[in-house]
Amino acid sequence: MPEPKGFDDFLAAGGRILHSSQLLLLDQVAGKRVVVLGYGKSACDAEVEVARVANSTTLVAKGLFWKLPTYVGGLLHIGEALFPWVRPWRKQRVMNTVGAPIRRLLFSSLAAVTALQLGLRKLALAPEIGFETIAQSTISLATPGLYDAIDKGQVDFHRGVVHLLFIGFASSLFCPLTAEVSALWLVAQLSEQKLFSLPTEEEQRRLAEHEARWLEQRNNGKHAKATNIVPFSMSFIDELLGDLGVGIGWWDYFKEWILPINPSAYKKILQQVLQRKAALEVAVTAGLGSDLGRR
Repeated sequence: MPEPKGFDDFLAAGGRILHSSQLLLLDQVAGKRVVVLGYGKSACDAEVEVARVANSTTLVAKGLFWKLPTYVGGLLHIGEALFPWVRPWRKQRVMNTVGAPIRRLLFSSLAAVTALQLGLRKLALAPEIGFETIAQSTISLATPGLYDAIDKGQVDFHRGVVHLLFIGFASSLFCPLTAEVSALWLVAQLSEQKLFSLPTEEEQRRLAEHEARWLEQRNNGKHAKATNIVPFSMSFIDELLGDLGVGIGWWDYFKEWILPINPSAYKKILQQVLQRKAALEVAVTAGLGSDLGRR
């Protein structure tokens, strides 16, 4: 199991961390505040049972994916013909060539019936990915009672971890520069008078999921995510500077397209940020509002 920061402090304060395979009796969680990490079958099965006896239960999922009810509307059946085999047989070849529109219609129908049956739209838990992705790695069966428990407030559901900020080395080519600009962005966001406003939580999730899908497609499912970051280091920096409302001169910006990056072109960025912050504080003190802090 992962050991996140604060692991030792949590244990020292009397907390317990269990793998789902170690949850043998409900007495282990009775009357306690429980957080279940994961959205797979084991995590959801544990969550439904834990919610019966725990003081509070929270389910934290990294992302949403389709779950298959035991009986999809009592009518529909997912046939193997919908998923191409390494040596496709005749029906598969038909369904994935001339019959592709029928295949898409079947998947759309399955998604619609599943979302309706489980109440996913009402709970804002319908995945944005296609239903055919259900068989990419594993088929996760929907745990009976899970979505009813979420709907009734017996289970608190969170997608990802919110309010988490950190500075990382975005690539091995521009580590110091990306880290320093990231640090400025982070401090500006943590300041009482913010230089920019973040998108809504829903929009942040949408953007994160969009980028995650882009990364997955770009690296063909391989683990080498850095190959998707290195070529876009300066684009990342440009986005951060855009949020801060500062930037380098147009000539320095132009030279970056044809010459090696010159970090000294960014030496005045800190000064620009401090000037914007000071101007914002003066405006707020004067009762002019915080329009200077808006992008």
